[in-house]
Amino acid sequence: NVLPDFFDGEWGEIYAGGLNDLEVIRQKATESEDHSYYLIATLMQAYTFQMLADLYGEIPFSEALKGADEVQNLNPGFDNGADIYPELLNMIDEAVKRYEDATVAGEDPGESDLIYGGDMNSWIQFANTLKLKMYIRMAYTSSADAGAVNELLTDGNFITSDATVSQFGAEEGKRNPFYEIQLDRLGGVNQRASNS
Repeated sequence: NVLPDFFDGEWGEIYAGGLNDLEVIRQKATESEDHSYYLIATLMQAYTFQMLADLYGEIPFSEALKGADEVQNLNPGFDNGADIYPELLNMIDEAVKRYEDATVAGEDPGESDLIYGGDMNSWIQFANTLKLKMYIRMAYTSSADAGAVNELLTDGNFITSDATVSQFGAEEGKRNPFYEIQLDRLGGVNQRASNS
């Protein structure tokens, strides 16, 4: 029996943990004009919201992540996933433009960037690849934009290697958190791959 609280741990960790942490990075990067960190945090946030929209359909987005804000909205409304995609594309474009227009990009993320080691060109490629993925998912909706897809394809500036975190080890406490909890501790119950 799948009950409403069946996936509440994962849902809570994504919103209260990952997405909220990325929002804090975005806010601090805005204050310090650190466009590198702003770009990375925005891309990871857009990727996560896109994943949630694909998995759940309707998710908190426009009113989400305002629990610590002056607005204090602890019960955000749900937005339709199809309505979220164009907003995510705008977020990505705004963050890339902010980074590319900056006279000083900000602090070099270096080793604190577990995916690309501070290689910002790879993050721009990640942005383009994520946008293309989203446009492909939108291909059969009224929001499809063939011109934007053709522009991305013409530029051809996409990732050419896996966007992975490869610093994990095999011993307890150093493994991938998903493996550590879902497979090692919980035995992999109810874990299945999906097309997304």
